[in-house]
Amino acid sequence: MVNSRALQWINSNGGPLLLLPSSLLGVWEGADEPEPYRGVEARSRWNPGGPATDYDRACDVTELVGTVQVGVGEGLVLADEPLATTWWPAPEIGGGILVRWEYADSDAAAGRWIAAIPGSLPWEPSARFGFAEGPLVLFDSAEAGADPSGPRLEIALACGGYDVHTIRWRPDVTTSLLLHRLKWRAAAA
Repeated sequence: MVNSRALQWINSNGGPLLLLPSSLLGVWEGADEPEPYRGVEARSRWNPGGPATDYDRACDVTELVGTVQVGVGEGLVLADEPLATTWWPAPEIGGGILVRWEYADSDAAAGRWIAAIPGSLPWEPSARFGFAEGPLVLFDSAEAGADPSGPRLEIALACGGYDVHTIRWRPDVTTSLLLHRLKWRAAAA
């Protein structure tokens, strides 16, 4: 069991977080203007007068979680609200849970609930995510992947495909956690 006091929480500066294989960090340009050879398409624009950026593509994800193409692979976008997020390994499912803190009395209270997540929750399918080379890095999607200026969380998972399931879990009146379970499915294509 993981010690809840050892949890590392990260935040964005207001936009979505991105989970990306470290091998693709150099391809993600965040909110920076894309290289001239790249044609980036997105509906969103953080800079209405500027070109579409990778950050805009992350902001286009309208579900709680979704994927975006990044180079020859993909990234997993944690959309909706910018919430403090941590990783909870769950080797029994071949993966783990991205835990997003909506509200709780304290870090310690959130950690105690995370350690008590029941296996019987009614998870809803939300995405499929795969990668061929790790480790994974969770960071603010507005940052360029090659620029480690903001907080980052490295996540060790076996390469392959994962089914992502989501639930908003409110274990008591003072706690709400948005959970994204990554469950190993098969080798990545």
